[in-house]
Amino acid sequence: MILAALALAAAHPLHFVVGYQTGEASAGGAVVARFLCITTTGVDEAEMSDEQRRRRTEALQRIDSGWANAERRERGRLALALEDANGAAPRARQYHTSCRFLLGDDALLRIEQFVSNPTESSAFVLEDVESGQYIAVLSLGERSLLPELIASAIGRTFADRDRAAGDDAAREEAWRRVKEESERAAVKVRAVAEVNGQRDLLPPGASDDDVSQALARMWDNLDGEPRKRISRGLAMLALAERVRPEQGAAMDEWPTELDVVSSDRWCKHLRLPTLPDGLRFRRTSKWNEGVLELQPPPDAVLQPFYGRRGWRPPDFSLSFAQQVRRLLRGDRD
Repeated sequence: MILAALALAAAHPLHFVVGYQTGEASAGGAVVARFLCITTTGVDEAEMSDEQRRRRTEALQRIDSGWANAERRERGRLALALEDANGAAPRARQYHTSCRFLLGDDALLRIEQFVSNPTESSAFVLEDVESGQYIAVLSLGERSLLPELIASAIGRTFADRDRAAGDDAAREEAWRRVKEESERAAVKVRAVAEVNGQRDLLPPGASDDDVSQALARMWDNLDGEPRKRISRGLAMLALAERVRPEQGAAMDEWPTELDVVSSDRWCKHLRLPTLPDGLRFRRTSKWNEGVLELQPPPDAVLQPFYGRRGWRPPDFSLSFAQQVRRLLRGDRD
């Protein structure tokens, strides 16, 4: 069924934007892990105004009518038009990043991050694919002004870059409002830590340290080799976040999608392994590869990480609770 869906997607464009990166982690000349990260961005149309929905519909109509005969550059323009239409509705935006880590022993880790602007909630899952053992962290927010404020601040920042003399005061004020709203909203956020089916619902305003302690209390729900592999995956994600300022200096080589699935903030109280000295992360896909696509990544990119089962496109029409259930089930659907 999934293969049939992908075959159809190859003939017809997707109605959400897709990007991907491949990369590797290595130390002393030896590759420790290879990875593929796929990011998709969509919207919840119920959260769009009539004007926003009209603009998105027009972009989709141009895509559907012009895709078949469009050259690569024109397809990029069509994808950009859809991204612009979606970006005009920050409250409706949803983001899904799915990474697969193929470790040196051919074990596979699945890492998912889903962010919902409509509910201001997010979900993180890391699973050992062979065994199905996993950890998860949910952040359950309440409606605030953050999506609109962040979109405004980003727009202000990029607008200032395009001018010889930017409006520093206005830009700083925009980000100050983001900071204030973030602090106000954080007090109401409920976090859920989960390890292999056992959940701990933390009180509103729980810190990352509280989440780490909750995961540590349930860590023995993991066992054997899967626990070692999950621990290794978390350790690599945490290290990537810490070395980002140094190794990320060369932006054409840094796998930026790893920034999305970072986990260092939850690792303080976990028993994680020591990684090889000098472990470095490098993007192996080209800088202009897998950017603003409306089609799945090529089979040659997907096959080492997904095998015959293939990549399953996300469904942005699902509720956040349904998204979470889908992420937890993973390949078992």
